[in-house]
Amino acid sequence: MRIKNISAQSNKILSYFNKLNQNCFGYTEAVNALPNSSNTALKELLSDMVKRGLLMRLKNGYTLSSL
Repeated sequence: MRIKNISAQSNKILSYFNKLNQNCFGYTEAVNALPNSSNTALKELLSDMVKRGLLMRLKNGYTLSSL
């Protein structure tokens, strides 16, 4: 099994939705998780999290991947 390191911002997103016990979320909900991030930075973060396997992209949002 490969060890994955995550950034502080990725950790905030994952922790935010885990605390809410919410597996699926949309972009606007992700903005609530990281209100101080720019739109561009948040989109890049979510894209990177999908590429790393931390999130799965859905038609209208994202879901947390089971690690």
